Amino acid sequence: MLGRHHVESGVALGVIGAGVATIAGVRLLTGQPASGLGAAYAQWFSHVLDGVAAMSWGARLRGLAVGVVAFIVGTLLPDIDVPTSSICKILHTGLIRWPFPHRTLTHSIWPILVLLFFSTWLPWLAWLAAGMFTHILLDSLSTSGVCWLWPLTRYRKSGRMGHRKRVNQRHRVHLYKVGGSVEAALNRVLVLGAIVIGVVAVVTLLANHAALA
Repeated sequence: MLGRHHVESGVALGVIGAGVATIAGVRLLTGQPASGLGAAYAQWFSHVLDGVAAMSWGARLRGLAVGVVAFIVGTLLPDIDVPTSSICKILHTGLIRWPFPHRTLTHSIWPILVLLFFSTWLPWLAWLAAGMFTHILLDSLSTSGVCWLWPLTRYRKSGRMGHRKRVNQRHRVHLYKVGGSVEAALNRVLVLGAIVIGVVAVVTLLANHAALA
């Protein structure tokens, strides 16, 4: 997926995920959870809301701003090993020669797990990891796929001589070709879905707040 689409689709996925979590959390808080897992999630969601409510507006905005910037950087970061990528142009790292091929280490689950571990001390790293996750998830839908567990999973060569490409050996999803019309259509669908779910989530949250006031 192209850099611009990675940012737009990645942010859209983030909004969709946060929106669905918000809608589900409010419904669990205002209703009766049907399972122990639902009750645990409702308790966690209530704890998050209480923590946010205890923060000043300034602290909320600063935390959100840092998180959003980290998330956007994360949507581009896995392509840092491509000299012509957007993130290389931003960080001026195009001259670095990485010791591993593209779509290997930076497109695996391992950097995300490391970031999540250290996010205990630096919370913004969780936003960075979330952005990277959307990048890898979206690339996994392309014709080449990704190896989430590289080097435990590998790529193979595919295509005619002179037009070979690296494809995940177990890849079965071929939703779009990078830079193609299907990629652009997927990007538009995700952005539209994010707008709809985001609006529903905000309305749900405000309605619940008004009911409790």
